[in-house]
Amino acid sequence: MPGCAGDRSERIIDAALALFAKHGVEGTTMKMLAKEAGISAGLTYHYFSSKSDLLDQVIGRRGVDFPELAHRHHESIEIVLPEFAQAFG
Repeated sequence: MPGCAGDRSERIIDAALALFAKHGVEGTTMKMLAKEAGISAGLTYHYFSSKSDLLDQVIGRRGVDFPELAHRHHESIEIVLPEFAQAFG
């Protein structure tokens, strides 16, 4: 069903992947995420309590598709996350 909670949550995660790859985690704001996902900024906090929570969900929901990145836990997230996000490009 379009517009349901699961769809919105996935749209936010998809937006996060794109924006994290382009701007980095620190350079991406919740307002940018909301705009990219096509929802209000306040609604993002209904689904994710913070950008850190969103990042955890991005990795948790999508990370299983990229086991080759799992061994790179010692590397900076600024290096690994853009590569992770670009894999969805």
